[in-house]
Amino acid sequence: MSIYETSITNPRKQLEFYKDLSEQLQQENKILKENAENNDKVVDKVNWENQLLKKENKQLKAQIEEYQKALDKTMYEKIDIESNWNKLKEWVYKHYDYYINNEDYIGGRLCFIDMKDKMQELEQGSDRDE
Repeated sequence: MSIYETSITNPRKQLEFYKDLSEQLQQENKILKENAENNDKVVDKVNWENQLLKKENKQLKAQIEEYQKALDKTMYEKIDIESNWNKLKEWVYKHYDYYINNEDYIGGRLCFIDMKDKMQELEQGSDRDE
């Protein structure tokens, strides 16, 4: 005979069976409540961390955008500097022959020679850096 069958025929056993069953269910219920509370805490923590990560992500995106703007500005400035350098170089070479061959312009001649030499030196130095 099973426990259940015994408890049906014997009221005392029946009471004991239901009491044990009730205690078992209460224990299981207690464990389920604790698990639910722990799960709620875990979910809250995950939600909090998710919010922090979203905030950090937003900040990082803003920083990247700032860096990109600064990089773009720097690139445009570099292009302008290179353009100005090329214009200056063109001007110096264009006027170099005139001032070198002009006998009345001795001081300017030396200045142009020094300027042209310095420009060549700078260009050779910048080629080594690249």
